[in-house]
Amino acid sequence: MDAHEKQKGADGRRKVTDEQVIECLNTCFGIVRQAALLIGQKYGVKYTRSGLGKRINASKKLTDARNEAEASGIEFAEAGLFNAIKAGKVQAIIFYLQARSEKYRPRVDVAPVQPPRDEKEILADLRKIGREMLDREESDAR
Repeated sequence: MDAHEKQKGADGRRKVTDEQVIECLNTCFGIVRQAALLIGQKYGVKYTRSGLGKRINASKKLTDARNEAEASGIEFAEAGLFNAIKAGKVQAIIFYLQARSEKYRPRVDVAPVQPPRDEKEILADLRKIGREMLDREESDAR
């Protein structure tokens, strides 16, 4: 049986080999959901994202393969970003500067924190609210 033929497990269900899972992980840069979809398309074996994730996490070989595929995806994306920067794409330039330099990150103004109120003030406010509610109830009852 060649590497791409469908195999059956002990329970009679079709399964894919670790090598086929690794191939799909590499194609999808380690994105488990996409790899699960690709396995279904390519080999006719249905996997959910969580089911494939469990299989990967249970195997050091598959975990290492997923990590390598993710690293490859990051390198691919970085190369795309570099090419976009070289092409003068403003959004790519802004993204790079904001990600790499504190100087270019958006600033967020934060209002000064009010000091905590003391217990007497809080109780006075609660009494006032309580009186207002009672007054409303009495006027509604009339």
